[in-house]
Amino acid sequence: MSARSALPLAALAWAAAVSVQPISAQAVGDLYRRSTLVGGDPFAHLTVGRRSVTVTTRAAAGNSAIGLNDLGAILLLAERDSLRPTDALDALGLVPRGEGLTGYGEGEARLRLGFPVGRRVTVGVGLQGRGYGSFRIDDDAVTLLRDGNATRSEFTLGRTRGDGLVTAEAGVHAVWRPVDAPGSSGPRLAVGAGVRYVEPLYYGRVRSIVEDLDPILVSGDSVSARVAVATLRTPSDGASGGGFLADLMARLEWPLPGVAVEASVRDLGSVGLDRLVHRQEDVDVSTTRLDDVVDVVESLAFTVRDTVAANVSPPVNVALTASVWAWAPAQFDGRLLVPVGGDFDRPPPTAEMLATWRPERRVPIRTGLQLGGRSGVGVRLGLGWETSRFFVQGSAVSSGGFAGGARGLAAGLDMGLWF
Repeated sequence: MSARSALPLAALAWAAAVSVQPISAQAVGDLYRRSTLVGGDPFAHLTVGRRSVTVTTRAAAGNSAIGLNDLGAILLLAERDSLRPTDALDALGLVPRGEGLTGYGEGEARLRLGFPVGRRVTVGVGLQGRGYGSFRIDDDAVTLLRDGNATRSEFTLGRTRGDGLVTAEAGVHAVWRPVDAPGSSGPRLAVGAGVRYVEPLYYGRVRSIVEDLDPILVSGDSVSARVAVATLRTPSDGASGGGFLADLMARLEWPLPGVAVEASVRDLGSVGLDRLVHRQEDVDVSTTRLDDVVDVVESLAFTVRDTVAANVSPPVNVALTASVWAWAPAQFDGRLLVPVGGDFDRPPPTAEMLATWRPERRVPIRTGLQLGGRSGVGVRLGLGWETSRFFVQGSAVSSGGFAGGARGLAAGLDMGLWF
């Protein structure tokens, strides 16, 4: 057997040997304390103080009204060119009154190398790509399309908007443990900070610029409206600019009672965008048919006004976390995620309660409940495999309903190797 052909066999044998090594009590404790919760964690696996390579991927999408079954029916009709305006109006009937229609999508993939520096510092160097976007159709606009002018004659487009940003990022995070007494029941304190350089790949924004002083007037025999929409987006030859985002974390835990509390802030800062193309269209419509207004909207020919620079702030989130692992087979975590800033549509606070069971120690089974957020109540299920050197864990979340009634879905996969 040649040396080249023996390399894959040697690597496979090494991986098999690693995976059957007995997991140490310290490693189990470290894994317990770093459960993956809603909102992500830029400091995951850094407080362990071991060399590691980790890969993380996450994706989520949802809206405030339409479930998977309804969405599937709409897509099927659209694919067959059978989607009628009345079908869209029927779908708008699902939008909760007084809330308007909102939607979102986000995803990220991250690769990180972590290593200890001395006894009390762990550093992580990583690359990642992220994308997120959201839209909102104001309740006034939904009411006009859904209910007509049976009860009122004045409407506005209000806060109707849409945003999207895609970035490539590189950064470094560090965790310092000024108070750390391994093997004792005393408290352990970990303080973390990190910075990422963000390169924008794409940015787009659309806004209604109709003010409340220029309402849409709908009477029994006429429609009068001012259609005014503005967009900003990266030019056709690609985005340019950049910026820095910072993350902060503080964690206090007591190993023997099995209790930890943590607070973190993610995505402080902004991303500069150069040469954004500003387009705008402003049309006054006076007609006897609402369909004419729809035709005008569909035929808008945006005029380039100028090229501008802008700073965009991603969603800034504060996370408050508490964990309890009072006995070996189980751990319970709770997190409150509170959006506090950013230029994107801000969702309501999200709470997650997660239980991790390890009946076979190596196989964590996670069940959880999410409350609030963009899609209401959600249920989470997860499964993993952990050894003293390797871990993989996946999870899925169904929000706003179950199975075909879900209005939001999320999934995540984490893999890592300690060496």
